[in-house]
Amino acid sequence: MARLSCLINTATASEDRNSELSRIGKELDNLSAECMERDDPEIHAEISRIVREWKDYLDVRTIRKGGKRIVWRHHSHAINASETLDGRSAILCTYP
Repeated sequence: MARLSCLINTATASEDRNSELSRIGKELDNLSAECMERDDPEIHAEISRIVREWKDYLDVRTIRKGGKRIVWRHHSHAINASETLDGRSAILCTYP
């Protein structure tokens, strides 16, 4: 008979996500400060490298009006939706 268990540890999931989004924000701000010296393909490649799997949580754009820069914001609805699953893991055990 299989058993299903649910493990809950909400503290670390939220802290990890917030820490990672903060790090990404700092890197994007740094890239924005130096993007005048870079060409567009290089900037977009660097944005992809920085954001990686967190792209669903962020909106990142390059703006050329008034000088080239990067603007970004959090997708609060995606962050709020992920908080409902924070620290919850379902484990199925088939060992009797």
